[in-house]
Amino acid sequence: EALAKGRGAVLLTAHIGHWEIGGLGLRAMGYPVNVVAIKHNTLFTDTLVNVMRSRHGIRIIEVEESTFGAIELVKALDRNELVAVLGDKPFSERSEVTTFFGRPVRLPVGPVLLAMAARAPIIPAFSVMEAPGRYRGIIESPLELHYGPDRREALQHNLLQVARVFERYIRRYPDQWYLVDPL
Repeated sequence: EALAKGRGAVLLTAHIGHWEIGGLGLRAMGYPVNVVAIKHNTLFTDTLVNVMRSRHGIRIIEVEESTFGAIELVKALDRNELVAVLGDKPFSERSEVTTFFGRPVRLPVGPVLLAMAARAPIIPAFSVMEAPGRYRGIIESPLELHYGPDRREALQHNLLQVARVFERYIRRYPDQWYLVDPL
């Protein structure tokens, strides 16, 4: 439904359940899926994860400190494709403080800024384990993004919405949240 508007969509998830399965499921249903990726700590992990993704037709867009990754993400949205990104851990300096479980925590701003710049919807999406080896995909309605004259205020408002979605899923599936590093 969100793709009918022709702006693509930012699928926002967290390190909950088995996030890789979600992208594979959407790809199997014929949706064009791009995954925002960063380099892992080891070449072996990078190779293993990226081979699995690309073998199933998922396009990997690496984002580091250069702007080339961001340009590729915008192009994917312009092609009316899905851009999947994990948004519960900042992997660079591009983060802002928001309230998360009642505490000030830094969350990455990239997914929100991307959606705001492209006027693409942010759709929360999760793959959670219901039984050993059995996962359920959950795709929520798009967030109501705030746009206004004060861009920073709009960003803060939208980032807080993201934090609230993550809180809801972490409360519901606390044993499936795999964030090893403290926020």
